[in-house]
Amino acid sequence: MVKPALQIEGLPVEVDTKAFRVRVTVSGPVVPGEGLPDSPSNHLQWTVTMKGASADVPVSVADFHSVDHLGAVF
Repeated sequence: MVKPALQIEGLPVEVDTKAFRVRVTVSGPVVPGEGLPDSPSNHLQWTVTMKGASADVPVSVADFHSVDHLGAVF
């Protein structure tokens, strides 16, 4: 968290904390209706996979955000 880094979609990241270790892979976004006219109801879907956890991993929607190519956070 102190030194964030970029990662390529689909490649795992090793997360090592005092409470647990886990390998996390993120893929996406999947765009429902890609190519159709934009709609306020359109949303993107990412898949987050966690494997090899050494203990329970607490996860909340608040733990995730997305940053676009202009630096806007969603």
